[in-house]
Amino acid sequence: MEDTTTASVSTSASASTPAFSFPNVFSLIKDAAIFAYKNFGQLLVLILVPVAILVCIEAGLFLAMQPFQTDASSIAVYSQPQTSALFLVFGFLFLLIECVFIGSIISFISKKDSGKDTNIVDSWRVGLYNSWLLFCAIFIFQLSVTTAVLVFIIPALALTYYVMFFPFTTIVDGYKNVDALIASYVLVRGAWWRTLGYYLGLVVMFMALEISFIICFMVFALLFGVLVAVLHITSLVSLVCAIVVLVTVALALITFAVSMTVHYIYGYYKSLKVRKQTTFEGEFASVRPKARKFFATTAIIGFVIIIAFYASGLNTKYINFIQKLQTEQLRQNALRGNSYNSHVNQIDDSNI
Repeated sequence: MEDTTTASVSTSASASTPAFSFPNVFSLIKDAAIFAYKNFGQLLVLILVPVAILVCIEAGLFLAMQPFQTDASSIAVYSQPQTSALFLVFGFLFLLIECVFIGSIISFISKKDSGKDTNIVDSWRVGLYNSWLLFCAIFIFQLSVTTAVLVFIIPALALTYYVMFFPFTTIVDGYKNVDALIASYVLVRGAWWRTLGYYLGLVVMFMALEISFIICFMVFALLFGVLVAVLHITSLVSLVCAIVVLVTVALALITFAVSMTVHYIYGYYKSLKVRKQTTFEGEFASVRPKARKFFATTAIIGFVIIIAFYASGLNTKYINFIQKLQTEQLRQNALRGNSYNSHVNQIDDSNI
């Protein structure tokens, strides 16, 4: 009698608990589009400031490189380390601002999606607070992928898919550095092929967005051309208006594309968390020691590979630079010799 009662209770409990199922790709795309449409104004402001800072960094690098864009004969050898240092500094700033940008977008979307109160300033604050953690995770990930590429391209792609959710495990779940990569690996483990399928769905969404963007630009360009012809706008005014319209349209499309992409990935990330909600902690604890050794080893190997590659590249550039310098000096000496010979010939002719 007791066994029958226990069996009936367990049967009713299992019947009341719905079976887990992954969301449909098209439902993820639809939810992402609806979210981007409803929160478009806040997302535009949220994205505008980091994009403006990134553009300023690009412009700063361009201006800083101008003194070195001169003829080979006037460039000193010490300028080569200076240009490399400029690339490193501006690259570091660019990546750091990108981390703030990614963190703020993920924070805004995750809190809005869960019904929590948030605003643009809070999202920026979360992105800024976690920017260094994201930077360290990206750095370790890139070094590990460098080592995987050295073996073959397939391990590098597999590693990329396994740890692709580390920005979400950092911002949403609070994991740090290597633990964020390990948490992403645990979530994807057992669903690698399905994750690849959802990634292909993301690629299809990107292609559809690209086509729609091209159509939007063509329509706006056509309408603008008609307005210029009808209203007889001058060339300068039409140029300024065209720039304003193109920048506005580009920002709007970028905002829509970025928010849809992040929301799509976040939707699949939530389904992975639901799938592992009862087993995640145990798997994470069992995998963590070996995974930390793996990432530490591959990161060290990748760092050595990058340093060796960079050093060999600098050596090659230095040799090429010296050869160009010597060639230019020989050419100038030849020109001086020719001018001297012609001058001597003129003197001889005048004496005759």
